[in-house]
Amino acid sequence: DFEDETPRMQPVMAGLGLDGQALALSAGGDALLLKQASETGTRLVLVTPDGQAQTRLSLNTHLDGLDWGEWQALSYSVPDPARLGRTHVVTSCILMPPGQEAAHPPPMILDIYPGARPNCTSRTPRLAYPDPHSPYLWAARGYAYARIAAPRDMIRTEAGPIAGLPEMTRAARQAILEAGLADPDRLILHGLSQGAVSALHVAARTEGFAAVIAQNGWADLMSHYFGPPGVHADLSPDLLGTNMPRYEAEAGSDFAMGVTPFEDPDRYVTNSPLLMAGDIEIPVLLIHTDMDGFPKSQFDQMYAALARQGNPVRYVWYAGEGHGISSPANIRDLWERLTRFTGEIAAPGPAPSGPDQSGRP
Repeated sequence: DFEDETPRMQPVMAGLGLDGQALALSAGGDALLLKQASETGTRLVLVTPDGQAQTRLSLNTHLDGLDWGEWQALSYSVPDPARLGRTHVVTSCILMPPGQEAAHPPPMILDIYPGARPNCTSRTPRLAYPDPHSPYLWAARGYAYARIAAPRDMIRTEAGPIAGLPEMTRAARQAILEAGLADPDRLILHGLSQGAVSALHVAARTEGFAAVIAQNGWADLMSHYFGPPGVHADLSPDLLGTNMPRYEAEAGSDFAMGVTPFEDPDRYVTNSPLLMAGDIEIPVLLIHTDMDGFPKSQFDQMYAALARQGNPVRYVWYAGEGHGISSPANIRDLWERLTRFTGEIAAPGPAPSGPDQSGRP
């Protein structure tokens, strides 16, 4: 197909255009097996010699017909951190829970990740694998879910690589509330991986949020710079020091400090959520694993710092897991804890009146 600028191959069988990835062709060249993406996973389709497409395997058929909700774009202006008086328009993406009534704004999870430029187009498949962090799991529980725009050039300031992130989050919060998309008293910050240290940073530098959830990240830039990459250091001593380039870089890294701790230790200290623990006054849920590339000791320290400051903090870690949760039993346990934590902070309001047509699981 040469219609686009970049030529691409398009499988055709018996004159039938086929949407999918070719897996196998029969020896006689008259039957083709395809893998197709559906809303809920993968289908295997056999195209027979007569040109008929037959679905031979379809994953997650029990989820067909669900109301998944729709992503919507929310655009708003934020001040340029480098040029006084100049603003930029950014776009965050919002997933509303199925069957939501405008008169009853839901609680909302605000997902934080440095450098994020969200795409608000609905993805197919929506569930490609047992994703323990799927926004649709939040929506099914009655929570709106927001992917916050945080372009790298907008969150980096002279004070630090993510020092502008609190202002970006405040602007997103204001736009969300002005649009009537969430209950102002039930907004929860969430961050995974690099988003975890970012969410903790934002929690210490902003107001108006009910709680914060940080998963599989780190908290202290200084000890992270010098420390090992979790359990992987025991497997390969060559990995020692692999966190250093993340900070020493002048560009190309979401946490580029441009200097080493030897050259400017105060820059590392003032940008570490660990030492901001006294400023985090909302409940915190810390989640980690013992085989992550980011060492669990980072959250051990964060838990100690928050507890020492009298913060209502909870900490759970899972043994035998890597950068995230994969065990079905652990995924279930994780969501039981998430639901309990957020339910105490920001339980969803009453269900919409009348028959439930949402198909909500």
